[in-house]
Amino acid sequence: MFPSDTKWFLSGQNALNFIIDDIKSKHDVSSVALPSWCCDSMLIPFIINDFDISFYDIELKNGNLVQKIDKECDVILAMDYFCYESSYNLSNYNGIVIRDLIHSIFIKEYKDATYYFGSLRKWTGVYTGGYA
Repeated sequence: MFPSDTKWFLSGQNALNFIIDDIKSKHDVSSVALPSWCCDSMLIPFIINDFDISFYDIELKNGNLVQKIDKECDVILAMDYFCYESSYNLSNYNGIVIRDLIHSIFIKEYKDATYYFGSLRKWTGVYTGGYA
């Protein structure tokens, strides 16, 4: 299920921090688009790394998750929500794509991102743990 190069962390936020550090070591980036439905644990890593943050809209229409990823940013963070899959494919996005698998790790396999990460606490009885 997890690729052999998966790295394990104490939390999903630590995994996201690792990804941001890796991106910044390889690319000159300054802007990110995040889903409008996200918690502060997703914002903090980008704030402390001085990213310009914009938000894209998310709506639930007729049982379908509609993500309007229409921002031009260096980095896009995409995610599904509580088993609602996004039909949005980011394979052709020009920038760096980070896909948060927290809500979809056991549901769908994505191949449209540069980086993948998640948190184990949503799916298991452990208090903490993350992967990238």
